Amino acid sequence: MTSKLMMNIELHENEKVTTDEIEHGTTVKEWFSAMNQGDTDLYNWLDGKGYLRIRKKSNGHCELKAGRYVGTAPFSQFTVRIIPKIFKKPMSKQDAAMLTEIIDYADSVRLKNISESHEIYTSASTSITLREHYGLRLTQEVEELLRRGLLKSYVTHEEDVKSLRGKLIMQNQMRNDSAQRMQFFCEFDELEYDNVENRIILQALMICERTMRDNQVGAEVRRRVFRLIQQFSGLVDTIQVTSEQRKRVMQSYTRQNEHYKGIHETCSTILDDSGVSDIYHGRQARINPIFVPMYKVFEDFVTRMMKELHPKKMKECDNCGKRKVKVLGNEGTTEQGWDIEDGGGKNMRPDIIMECQTCHETRKEIDVKYKPVTEVGDLYQVGFYMHEYGEGQEEGLDNAYVILPKYYGETVTDKTYTAQRSKKKVHEKRVDIKDYMRRIKERDPEIRSDLDKLIEN
Repeated sequence: MTSKLMMNIELHENEKVTTDEIEHGTTVKEWFSAMNQGDTDLYNWLDGKGYLRIRKKSNGHCELKAGRYVGTAPFSQFTVRIIPKIFKKPMSKQDAAMLTEIIDYADSVRLKNISESHEIYTSASTSITLREHYGLRLTQEVEELLRRGLLKSYVTHEEDVKSLRGKLIMQNQMRNDSAQRMQFFCEFDELEYDNVENRIILQALMICERTMRDNQVGAEVRRRVFRLIQQFSGLVDTIQVTSEQRKRVMQSYTRQNEHYKGIHETCSTILDDSGVSDIYHGRQARINPIFVPMYKVFEDFVTRMMKELHPKKMKECDNCGKRKVKVLGNEGTTEQGWDIEDGGGKNMRPDIIMECQTCHETRKEIDVKYKPVTEVGDLYQVGFYMHEYGEGQEEGLDNAYVILPKYYGETVTDKTYTAQRSKKKVHEKRVDIKDYMRRIKERDPEIRSDLDKLIEN
């Protein structure tokens, strides 16, 4: 696919600008009045998803409004790039590479793969898009999966065979006998690589081959993808897996296929809304870009960092006197916070929990919010967690934490909110994930103590 990126317009998340405020405003105004079909389709798709809205104003200018997702929208005459507020504008090639590192770390990608991607991106002559990035990530994950070994599943066959196998199907065998065919019609199971788990991967690889731009990174991804497709095509049939079938697989992993979870999440990012209507027969409506929710990236980044790098020790537990704690994220216990009169209830679980490894008493509660300030509703939510969350804790916690991002150029400092009557405290902390990403890659030995200090009272 030939790149048509001519001029760049950058917006921060949720930023709103009009064409009289930006450098290429005249081009956007003229384009808006004479969009081709491809631009119209992309415009409608972005608008429907809430990624980017473009409207004509009464004064003749156009208004561009970014949503909460980051990504690149390539129109025929210009490109709109929505970037996180943690980066300055214009976004450099190095910052674009760091954004992919932050996304990968949040998605639990291995540091070895993060470093490899960084080297490829920084040596390239142009900035990359998220579709190219996820394509490269998929090739890394598939290569690791092949080294480990593909999943085999039992597949049921019903066919004529030369020797008796499995169960003989008498109704079909009678036809063989009447026709004097020296065959047995049998039903049997056979271990094969051709299963839904592997078909999902082949499908995503085929999408990558067809959607990469003709630049340095796109060529590298296409080269790797082509080799992997050759390895898969002899083992896996080119049968399209529907999104419903893919979701069913991703909701019911077992011990046999649990190691496919991460790679299937990457496949879903590539496949969802790709715009390719028929993967194996060459028909497509359009190629849609990939956008990611930065609020989820921030939450997952902080959660992984706390789970992997916090020193796992605190002051002595009031209940058992032990110091070791366990950091829990999504795997933390969900408790019922509200009973409903007609049955059922409303559940609750903080983003990050630190509990005593010995007695499992909740020691710390942390909520991660991707927003510039802690709002009143956030304080009520955290206050409810402090009072209600944690079995056997009659008085609840006296302290809890809200972690917010540090945006580019921001000078605000940490603060503490104190409840007027109970004197319980919510500590608001700011985290520069760009700086932490750099330190994680450099294996900074001080990062553990800094994370410990981050959630000190």
